[in-house]
Amino acid sequence: MTARSNPKPAAHRRNTSSLPASRQKARSDGGNPSSPLPVGKGGYPLADGDDKARTLPANPKKPARPQATTPSGDTFDALMAVVTRLCGPGGCPWDREQTHASLRQHLLEETYETLEAIESGDPAKLAEELGDLLTHIAFHTDIARRNGEFTTQTLFSALIAKLVRRHPHVFGDMKLDTAGEVAGQWETIKKKEGGRDSVVDSIPSGMPALAFAATLQRRASKAGLTWDGEPDFASLKDESAEQKEARAGAYLWAVVQRLHSEGVDPETALRAVALRFRDRVKRAERLANPGSPGLAGVPARKLARLWKQTGAG
Repeated sequence: MTARSNPKPAAHRRNTSSLPASRQKARSDGGNPSSPLPVGKGGYPLADGDDKARTLPANPKKPARPQATTPSGDTFDALMAVVTRLCGPGGCPWDREQTHASLRQHLLEETYETLEAIESGDPAKLAEELGDLLTHIAFHTDIARRNGEFTTQTLFSALIAKLVRRHPHVFGDMKLDTAGEVAGQWETIKKKEGGRDSVVDSIPSGMPALAFAATLQRRASKAGLTWDGEPDFASLKDESAEQKEARAGAYLWAVVQRLHSEGVDPETALRAVALRFRDRVKRAERLANPGSPGLAGVPARKLARLWKQTGAG
């Protein structure tokens, strides 16, 4: 193969006397393919004095797509970075479509799975489920940020302020010595904060009926209300806590079995009674203090009279 002539005039030809021997040979061959210039990655010639191959794109018209950085870390901010990426452009289509409402059932399932992990006594399982629950908090927070509702900062700021405000015996000068005193003060502070006129407000009616009924009864009992209709558990007084729990479980199981045999849904039946009980407590509160509903400071005998006055629950 004949060497190609150099189109440049001699005056503009490059002086190759200072180049390395291998480069001089390549120049003298006039670009003979059998003796190519040293090249780097992508087929680009090395510049004079280069002794390492350069990493260049194979096609200069289509530069390589930059690799996205994978979020990592061990803080809530790192988790939020992952969720923001999932819900942002180029993220996960399913995640981007979710709303507060669409995630409701998933949040409920994760909560039950967390409760099951607690019952299992397995720390690793509990850590995993708490992580899943935390992921839901992160998703709801990111949805709120994108909707202009609130941000991570406002969420944590309000939460910390509330915890400090409700623990004056820790962050203030108040002295409370027992857990019972703390619980009473907690309820007092919550009522002063507003948004709750009744001792049975803020109890979600969407709770499972048994938990809903138990919470209503606990709140009303703390307020000083009493009522009839309790089953006779006198035989349980001398038994251990484990034995009492086993007997109570068997009792409830038998009740559920009987109701099913009669065509009655226990959840629906108990929820209806619990809702009537809640409304009755509110009526008693209004009668006790018409101007400012509540039962604080009402004598026990007056409470008993008011309860009867509200009618059968």
